[in-house]
Amino acid sequence: NTAETIAQANELYSRIGKDNVMIKIPATLEGIPAIEAVIANSIPVNVTLIFSQERYTQVINSFKKGAEKADNIPQSVASFFISRLDSKVDNALDDNSNLRGKAAIANASLAYAQFCEQFNTNTQTLQRPLWASTSTKNPNYSPTLYVDGLIARNTVNTLPGVTIAALESSSGEYPNTDLNDQLATLKSTWYEILEVAPITAIMKELEDEGVTSFEASYKSCLSSIQTRLAQM
Repeated sequence: NTAETIAQANELYSRIGKDNVMIKIPATLEGIPAIEAVIANSIPVNVTLIFSQERYTQVINSFKKGAEKADNIPQSVASFFISRLDSKVDNALDDNSNLRGKAAIANASLAYAQFCEQFNTNTQTLQRPLWASTSTKNPNYSPTLYVDGLIARNTVNTLPGVTIAALESSSGEYPNTDLNDQLATLKSTWYEILEVAPITAIMKELEDEGVTSFEASYKSCLSSIQTRLAQM
């Protein structure tokens, strides 16, 4: 609900009163205009549940439009979900396909290319790409797959504890390169995936599941608070 999202964002940010708070708004069709309005109110936003390139384009446009109206351009990140995409695409591929485990990083590389095209990283306030859901769901994949493959300047990678532990125990050396250095190869991989997997349907399914999951988590959080208050 666009109007209620805007109202809640304004209320939460006002009540919390801390500059380092980011209000999380999903990149649904209803969320896109809310992102613009909340950014325009100079409120930091974590745009979440981004899966497709098309939706990311809308997110960038919303940030830029909101920033033009803001008294002070707030911090913002655009959160691309990583491992969930691989899980869905792998299920749609043959067991022996050489494309398994490659969709998420390929998709992220195209998003990063968009970011580099749309923002002048030397002069502008950036809405940084954020890699979310970066623990590997498939035990056959390296536990640092979504760290090693997503090194890029001006990005954020939110690592769960298990991934941090795996990273600390590894002896890997990380090159001073960007995702853009691998763009041609990853772009080719993505086009191969488009030919064999129902990506549009997968993106819609991921978004719907994400919204449902986040709603349940938020209600659980509120319920926990009410329980604690009752105990007090």
